[in-house]
Amino acid sequence: MANEFYVGRRLLISMKVLFLNPPALGHKKIVRNIGCSFESKANYLFQPQDFLLLSSFLTADDELFFWDFIVSPLNEKQIFKNIHDQQFELVIMMLADCFWTYDLSFLKKLRSHYKKTLWVAGDAFLDEENRSEANPFADAYIPHPFNLKIKSPISSSIGIQSLKEGPQYLKEKIIHNIAPKHELFLNQAYRWPFAKYKLYSNIFASWGCPYSCTYCPNSHFPFHQRTVSQVIDELKNLKKLNVKEFYLGDRSFGFPKDYCLELLREIQKEKLHFSWSCYFHPLHADEELITEMKASGCHTIIIGIEHHDQTKLYNYSRKIPQEKFDLLFRLTTKYKIDVCGDFIIGLPDQNIDDINSLIKLSCKLPLSYASFNLMTPLPGTLYREEVKKKIPQNERQNFDSLGKRNTFSSGKISAKDLQKIRNKAIFKFYTRPSYLFKRLLGIQSFEHFLIQFEEMIHLLKKAF
Repeated sequence: MANEFYVGRRLLISMKVLFLNPPALGHKKIVRNIGCSFESKANYLFQPQDFLLLSSFLTADDELFFWDFIVSPLNEKQIFKNIHDQQFELVIMMLADCFWTYDLSFLKKLRSHYKKTLWVAGDAFLDEENRSEANPFADAYIPHPFNLKIKSPISSSIGIQSLKEGPQYLKEKIIHNIAPKHELFLNQAYRWPFAKYKLYSNIFASWGCPYSCTYCPNSHFPFHQRTVSQVIDELKNLKKLNVKEFYLGDRSFGFPKDYCLELLREIQKEKLHFSWSCYFHPLHADEELITEMKASGCHTIIIGIEHHDQTKLYNYSRKIPQEKFDLLFRLTTKYKIDVCGDFIIGLPDQNIDDINSLIKLSCKLPLSYASFNLMTPLPGTLYREEVKKKIPQNERQNFDSLGKRNTFSSGKISAKDLQKIRNKAIFKFYTRPSYLFKRLLGIQSFEHFLIQFEEMIHLLKKAF
């Protein structure tokens, strides 16, 4: 039973809580998140970003556990025995839409072994049909990692919702009191593919996205910010834990500009010397911002390029002038910041010629990395809702941008051919002698070399 005690007039609860990342068939590296889940395209495995944020809402008096059975595989019998033996008051489990068939099966088995409070989270619950399937086996789901308050009784907690309801979100734009318990999640088994050090952690200055691309699930979430002082305190804590690398997990860092400049200058003022990278929206291209990013330790940005012809993305509510890309590449070249370009293969209006042009563009641009993603009807997107009208539920499960289990085809190009084209794109981009020579010149340490080499080997292995 939970231990209850009073502080002033507020009833606090000391409880035993488990964050559970279930295993994956075939020891696959599945990244499960509330916003978007996927299978690793190489050797990387992201630190569990949303569990990290949710850990902020547990008190120092709680006994908090994190079990990741992708990092440390156990068979299901051992897992359920360990959960039974520990007598948790609350289990919070992450489920992925791209691995839904397996994750739902695991949830059903867990429910038969664990009878106390069970909450779930993950991108799967952006989909009404997934929520309906999971409803008999979980007590509630968590739609947002910035909004959780655990009360007594547990069922009266804030930030959880019935699986019979669609997600509801915070109205507040500025979020306070987020203090992730990084020490619980630090593990060199988690790899960030662009890192210069194996041990890394995640930092979020904001969550959600101010843009509305119809194929991206992040556009589903309202945009929330943390205070600069709160983020700086978190970075100071990371320093104490001897972490040298972080990934700034904001979905489109650079917005709003004044806020980001304040954060970057505070990092420099406090002499918080980190190596870091982030996802950056091309619309934010600006010399003042890029200068401060570089000065505060940023070495790599990931940008969405998606298509060889930006005007063809207007139908997906993505409108970026070509001159913004031109400016961004001039600035990143000038300040020696590596760029990873994200590309989409299989958009409904793409034909073979379009994709060949996309591959040529990826090799022409000054990119250090390229990520080729198969178009996928991700939960929470308008595109998913369009696909629902055309194909039955049992044919639209387990889609992933890697496409290993189920490749989605809009009809112009077959699923099998899309896989072949993606493999061709990877081969063409990463096996160019000029590219390999450039990457070797960019290596900064033996540890950095090992990270890059392992990613390259696994990327090619998964593709072929």
